[in-house]
Amino acid sequence: PHQHHTGSKERKMSNNDNNNNECLLNELNLRFLILEKRNLIRVSSNTSVDDTLKLLQLNNILAVPVYDEESKKYRGMVTILDIMAYVAYFSFPVNENAEEDEAQFKAFKAGNQAIVDLINAHQDSEAENNWIFKDSDNIGQILEPMSKGVHRVLVEHKLTLADSINKDICDSKEELESLERTRLLTQTDIIRFLLSYGVYETEDQENSVHLNIFKSLRDLDMEKWVVKKNLITIKDTDSALIGFRKLVQNGVKCAPVVDSEGHVVGALSGSDLRGLYSDILPYILKPVLEYKQFHASGGKQEPASLTQSQSLLNKQRFAAISVTMDASLHSVMVKMIINKIHQIFVVEDSNNLTPIGVISMSDVIYQFFDHYYQ
Repeated sequence: PHQHHTGSKERKMSNNDNNNNECLLNELNLRFLILEKRNLIRVSSNTSVDDTLKLLQLNNILAVPVYDEESKKYRGMVTILDIMAYVAYFSFPVNENAEEDEAQFKAFKAGNQAIVDLINAHQDSEAENNWIFKDSDNIGQILEPMSKGVHRVLVEHKLTLADSINKDICDSKEELESLERTRLLTQTDIIRFLLSYGVYETEDQENSVHLNIFKSLRDLDMEKWVVKKNLITIKDTDSALIGFRKLVQNGVKCAPVVDSEGHVVGALSGSDLRGLYSDILPYILKPVLEYKQFHASGGKQEPASLTQSQSLLNKQRFAAISVTMDASLHSVMVKMIINKIHQIFVVEDSNNLTPIGVISMSDVIYQFFDHYYQ
């Protein structure tokens, strides 16, 4: 399933290129971004779904490569979306009201299911487009796939013996040859790089060749794809199971949870499955916010109806991380990094938390790809 990116059609910088200041996207290679990355976390083909969920939670990650010990090759990538699709439709009866009757719950014996069987379980799975780059490829080369929804890529790292000795990794050629050479690079890594190394126009620059990320989403003409006519929402009275099924059915990774007035009071995404295992799976039959409260406690706090103060706190929290179309692209990027989120909901205005759209990391990266390469 691996698609190796050869870079045979390397894109040139557009007329915006500046002879005196070549863009860092072309100047630096991927080695610059992966030198400090931790060793690749992976699972073997026969690792269970239960164990994989625990591993994702322990390492705070959303995807993991599946490695076949016999062939010594990667079989593909399993993401939390694949697991979400599996849990939503293969763990419970798919009857219209099954989630309302806990007595109809079927024991989730599939917790022992081999994780390799879940590759491509979700329609938006990245398994078939497992991009693999070399650490000598320049950073700009991964903007296109990431602007089109690829969340993570594998980078083959050619670690030298000198590097390994300096970093106290190993001190012999034999040890070096046995090391895992692959690293995982994510959209978060790219957005952090774009912010940290000034690959944009600063507020005091005039006629700069760089992208002005201090413009509003509206001024950058992002409204046409950020604002959704039929935004998928989840009612706060829906069970978490219904919520996960809505996500799978509509091919979305995250959706706002709204109250009776249509205001955002939370969000549900595949990441809310991390750490869930077969023994406590029935809790996804609870109302979505109760389930999230239970999940946030690590399964230690019994689900209960939210108090008025807890509901107010939820509204305040999501008011802080939602944006309007008048927000700058820079503020969106900063909120994504600080809050460790991949999507931000767009609301009518600061006094009306009715969601009208969503902006993703792919949307942000597209702005850079479009500006520098299209």
